[in-house]
Amino acid sequence: MLPSDVIGRLRVVAPTVGLLVALIVFGLGWLGALWLPLDVLAHFRMHALGFAIVCALAVFAGRCWLPVVAIGAVLVMAAIGAWGMLSEQFTPAAQARLQGERTVKLLSLNSWLRNDDWEQVERMLRREDADIVALLEFGPEKAPMLADIEDLYPYQASCLDLANCHVALLSKEPIVDWKVASRWAGPPLIQARFGKVYDNLTVIGAHILRPPHIYAQKRQLEALATLIQNTPGPLAVMGDFNATQWSSVLRSFEATSGLRRLTGLPSWPVWTAGLPQLPIDHIFISPGLRVHRPARLGPATGSDHLPVTVTIVLDRG
Repeated sequence: MLPSDVIGRLRVVAPTVGLLVALIVFGLGWLGALWLPLDVLAHFRMHALGFAIVCALAVFAGRCWLPVVAIGAVLVMAAIGAWGMLSEQFTPAAQARLQGERTVKLLSLNSWLRNDDWEQVERMLRREDADIVALLEFGPEKAPMLADIEDLYPYQASCLDLANCHVALLSKEPIVDWKVASRWAGPPLIQARFGKVYDNLTVIGAHILRPPHIYAQKRQLEALATLIQNTPGPLAVMGDFNATQWSSVLRSFEATSGLRRLTGLPSWPVWTAGLPQLPIDHIFISPGLRVHRPARLGPATGSDHLPVTVTIVLDRG
């Protein structure tokens, strides 16, 4: 047994230290632009802030400090996950369309290479009924799904035969032309251009490297931003960026590319009691496009990511 005076000091010192650590993590996450490795901490900004509040309450909880910290930490994670799962209940209604305007529903999903239940992915796609789909970590073993879903998506582009690519784009409307970029400075991607039915829209599905390869991640995003700058016409980019909206690498990409980010809901990892913690799956659009139905999360598909959907309106003016 610890002496009573040690236990008394521990009641104050332990949550105080936890508070300081949480505030330090929260503060250092803002300095990623100065020293890139710190940018990883930015992804956990909401967690750090929530844990700081929990520890501050625990300082005044006396002998109950440990249950306050334990229960509070669980509640913080539950709240972050619930924010994504319940967001659809609080998002604005779909905006009205003008006469002659066309909406396009976009869906992005990292289907996870380890996920062998591609039939569950197919069921989700049929339920969501998106117009254009980007599938990441879509390995050759899932190729049968592409044939099974041709009735819904007769136009398909994929790079399943290339090493380390694992990207597929599916569409209800014809793809005029498309290209794959696998071994270059940027991320593995498929770039597809559509015809007049989608007002010559170009869609890019990409999969960005994740930390701890933070410098390579930054280089990939810079190369992708350059590609976007050299792509004419309306543009939508979607995929697994492995970065949250609070990180300097994603904020820099958004500023350099000139695109507008439409997403920010926690979509990974699904295995945290079905309450994902980090918003790393994103959809961006170029100026001239606007949102018809805001971003929302789709159902679980056996992947460690949830699908993300956004419905946009093409500019007819």
